[in-house]
Amino acid sequence: LAHVHFGELSLDTPRGPMRAEVNVGELRADSGTTQLGAVSLSSTIGEAVVTIAGKTSGYHRHGGLGNSVTMEGSGPDTMHLSVNIGEVTLHVTPDAGDKGGK
Repeated sequence: LAHVHFGELSLDTPRGPMRAEVNVGELRADSGTTQLGAVSLSSTIGEAVVTIAGKTSGYHRHGGLGNSVTMEGSGPDTMHLSVNIGEVTLHVTPDAGDKGGK
């Protein structure tokens, strides 16, 4: 779990689950997973965006001044990212972290 009260948080992982929160600011996450599980992004006041292989994905729900995105996946790499005030983005580029193999 990564948590920032004010400011920016950037995460970049080849694979694995992510859980992060920012109170006020920006949360940017990049993953190279090929085994995406459940995804939940939310911003109480602001934007939430998921892109997979360069295409906007997920079920978007707008409410008041905020936005949330959810997706169901069958893999173990769950993504739960939230911002109270600000922007949250998740970019999934499968195999981005697996250049050269294991």
